[in-house]
Amino acid sequence: MNTQEQYIREIEIKLNTYTTHKSKLTKESNLLSTIRLLIFVAGIAATVLAYIFLGIAYAYIPIILSSVAFIYAIIKHQTVINKLDTLTNMIKINQICIDRTNLEWTKFPCKGDEYVSSEHPYSTDLDIFGNTSLYQWINSTHTLCGKKYLSDLLKNPDNEIEAIIHRQKAIKELSEKADFCQQLQCEAMKIKDTSDMQKTIFNLAESRTKLFEKSYIKEVFYLLPALTLISLVLAFLFKIIPTYIPAILIVLHLVLILFGFVRFKMILEAIYTLKNKVAIYKNILSLIESESFKSELLVQLKSNLYLIHSNSKKNKYKPKVLLPASKQIRVLEGIVNAIDLRYNPYIFVILNVLFLWDFNCLIAFEEWKAKSGQNLRIWLETIGQYEALLSLAQIAQMNPDWVFPNIVSNENGLYFSAKSLGHPLIVKKSRVSNSITLSNSCETKEKNNNQNKVIADSNVGIITGSNMSGKTTFLRTVGINLVLAYAGAPVCAKHFSTSVMNIYTSMRITDDLNSGISTFYAELLRIKLIVDAAKDKTPFIFLLDEIFRGTNSTDRVLGAKNVILNLAKPWSLGLISTHDFDLCKLDNDGKANISNYHFTETYRNNEIIFDYRLRPGKCQTTNARHLMRMVGIELVE
Repeated sequence: MNTQEQYIREIEIKLNTYTTHKSKLTKESNLLSTIRLLIFVAGIAATVLAYIFLGIAYAYIPIILSSVAFIYAIIKHQTVINKLDTLTNMIKINQICIDRTNLEWTKFPCKGDEYVSSEHPYSTDLDIFGNTSLYQWINSTHTLCGKKYLSDLLKNPDNEIEAIIHRQKAIKELSEKADFCQQLQCEAMKIKDTSDMQKTIFNLAESRTKLFEKSYIKEVFYLLPALTLISLVLAFLFKIIPTYIPAILIVLHLVLILFGFVRFKMILEAIYTLKNKVAIYKNILSLIESESFKSELLVQLKSNLYLIHSNSKKNKYKPKVLLPASKQIRVLEGIVNAIDLRYNPYIFVILNVLFLWDFNCLIAFEEWKAKSGQNLRIWLETIGQYEALLSLAQIAQMNPDWVFPNIVSNENGLYFSAKSLGHPLIVKKSRVSNSITLSNSCETKEKNNNQNKVIADSNVGIITGSNMSGKTTFLRTVGINLVLAYAGAPVCAKHFSTSVMNIYTSMRITDDLNSGISTFYAELLRIKLIVDAAKDKTPFIFLLDEIFRGTNSTDRVLGAKNVILNLAKPWSLGLISTHDFDLCKLDNDGKANISNYHFTETYRNNEIIFDYRLRPGKCQTTNARHLMRMVGIELVE
């Protein structure tokens, strides 16, 4: 079996290869820069010498030769620069892969802060977004669509079993296409995507406003330049017609140009903002189109790049297969490049005076928009979905020993079972794994004395243990792995089976001074949200940490008991951590199907040693006194 260590070695080999190649190309780039300078200087010197010794007629020869050589050197140099940019991105991608296997990933800038919501059922408590979060660890997206789709997979995925299985198969397949994944990332890294830019792109492509309502108006803008050019030839070359005819036509052009400059300037500038981005999207789409896929989801996503929905009322047929998206985007790229010419003042005047260039660019864009514009959003969203899925695929690539979960039906009751379950955000050398099973099915209770395999038929587990013994981390371990499971990703376990359930948590509760809400009241509101969800009879799992810690012990125990009994339903599973040993008595009162678990510690040389192992039964130790002594607080009683 492959290991993470083997994965790191393979990435390091790639990294060294790209770094060596970049070093060679850098030297080549510097050499070409020098050659360009020498050609320029030599061209000037040769021109001057030819003019002095041979005359002006011969001075044009070195000008032409040096210009050709200089242009060739520029093209060659630009090719090398493009390769260097690609190598720089590939080096960065592979370095990030290594950083993900250690704590360096906590320095990644993209944390998904924009998706943080205290009202979400679990994302804040399970560190899905924000600093040192799951999103920060796995995110490899660079487009806005990719970032949003990845966030949706982590906080609101399609939880139909079939949909999860389709995502699993897609992610498995992508995990075996490491080169394709890195190439897609490399291209996407060139995009500087912003919400304003995306809004501009979609508004331009999807706008139904027609600049030229009548088709004959378009024909006028094709006919006028042709007539003008013909009249210029006939008037000045052949002198067949009077010169005032082309003069009148040119004046008409100038009037139209002035009219168009005032009315269409903002539209042309908006289209021009797509420069460079269009080429990148084209390259990404071409990369996806050229790759073959087997999994149903990836095949279906790829098919989105070939379908177009016609808005024409004359078309009575359903959407049909047309040119691939990359070729349709290439047409848009040509239009954007044509508009780019208007930013050279000399070329702008000539092209518009002779050809009504701006008008013809707008006409070409309108024709492209009518044919392909409505599909641009689909294409960019498809790119985003590939980005999000490959972000999850990287988990499998760097953790070959992790497993894809077995998603089971809810028909026979809810079920959750994990063997050697660890927290994915804890580095491997520090990670401690545990096993647990929760079930509200009618199957016979299994017992096993192996402390690393806790199996029960209860649907609620009460976890006790000393401070810092691992209770909260274990709750988060269960929750974050469930999030990965429902997204279709591999999980940090040797075995993982689960029903599909909504996830609710109450762990990281804070007050809200602006609203006058105390910590205790904030927790009450959170618990009420979960209790109300239980009334819907929709399968769910709840993870509660130190419930009602903000009130006195009597009310805390009473409140916690009632919450547990309200949540322990046939359509629920749950884990609750607590310091209140009175709650452990619930496993014998017959009102709910509850089991006790605990974490414990040992003491050596006045030090507390935690093994972070989950064990059956109630905790028998406390460590508050020892911790107080360790930090220097004197116990007077």
